[in-house]
Amino acid sequence: MITPNNNEQLKEKFVSYIRDIYAMEDRFNNTLEQYGEQLKNFKDFPEFRSRLYKHLEMTREHTAHIGSRLQFYKVQPPTIENTFTPYTSPLLSYFPMVKPTTWFSLASTWFTMEQFKIASYRCLSTLAQAYGDNDTLRFAEEHLREDIDMQNWIFGKLPEVCLYTLQFENVSVPPSAWEFVKQLEPVSTIPSFPIPR
Repeated sequence: MITPNNNEQLKEKFVSYIRDIYAMEDRFNNTLEQYGEQLKNFKDFPEFRSRLYKHLEMTREHTAHIGSRLQFYKVQPPTIENTFTPYTSPLLSYFPMVKPTTWFSLASTWFTMEQFKIASYRCLSTLAQAYGDNDTLRFAEEHLREDIDMQNWIFGKLPEVCLYTLQFENVSVPPSAWEFVKQLEPVSTIPSFPIPR
């Protein structure tokens, strides 16, 4: 549902940012596919591979949702050659260049990617509300919740991944370290919140 405020400058910024989000998701699709290949080198965590592939499907759905909003505004999605904007350029180019060499570096980079998506969708929600586009607002908040859940899951696994990385590199890990990991309380990086309707 659209109840625009007839602010053409705001609309231009808003639609431009939707294109940025589309570019972000499209780039991250490719990056997650690369990470999926790298995960095959780490056999201790089949659950990570499973979650990554499920998250990749979710990211593709996000791309389709954002593409539908561009279609609504009769704007073509950006191509791979012109996805860079003043906002996204430095950050979107960073993640594809990162080639994690350890299990921990892969997990922590994935965590950081989710943080960038969380910030981006919160900004999209704000712009959608300001312009009066409730459909985009709903998509943005749903995507935001899913990315928060994914990041929280990765965060909870990082201590275990850290120790497994040491073992993978043939470093002896004392039993007390494993006991410490088991005693760590799950910490939510971002509290939950209701999705606007």
